[in-house]
Amino acid sequence: MSSSSLVKPKLPLELDIAFEPVGDYACKFSTRAGDLIRSHVPVTFAKWRTVPDYFKDDVWAALTDNSQ
Repeated sequence: MSSSSLVKPKLPLELDIAFEPVGDYACKFSTRAGDLIRSHVPVTFAKWRTVPDYFKDDVWAALTDNSQ
């Protein structure tokens, strides 16, 4: 099996006017984002805006990684 056959296609994500995910894949996106946040960001941060950018960058990189 080639590595290209293991890559999942990207799913279309719709955002509303407040940039909240909506539509068919909103729940899947939110679940994946929450899983990644829990695995990359320490629980010591009470507010998302206080999380350092390098943690957010790690989450974004994992979220946009086409191989997952």
